[in-house]
Amino acid sequence: MKQEIFDKLKALFQKYAPPLTVMMDTDERYDLYSKKEVELFGRAYKEIYFGSAILKPKYLGFYFMPVYVFPEMLKNVPEALKKLQTGKSCFHIKKYDADIFKSIEKLMKEGFEMYKKHKYV
Repeated sequence: MKQEIFDKLKALFQKYAPPLTVMMDTDERYDLYSKKEVELFGRAYKEIYFGSAILKPKYLGFYFMPVYVFPEMLKNVPEALKKLQTGKSCFHIKKYDADIFKSIEKLMKEGFEMYKKHKYV
């Protein structure tokens, strides 16, 4: 069951590759980055992390950097998804919920648009 959830989250991320670059693609982890030099929080980076799907024994980790860089994005996140948040940009998903995945899909689209707007992509 968790593998199916991972595959669904990975499929949402895959919509953005390209232009984003896949840095890891295994049965348990999928990472996306933008291969663009950016300055963030006063520091220069050769690339910027976008997000990951990481399959853990008890949950699926959804890691999403745009909400860390632009915390105002979380204002419009539904409560059901906020309840899964375990850090500034980390969410732990334990079961498939279509509404939560719709919220994640919307959040990804907004995050990608924010990255484009700020020329991170």
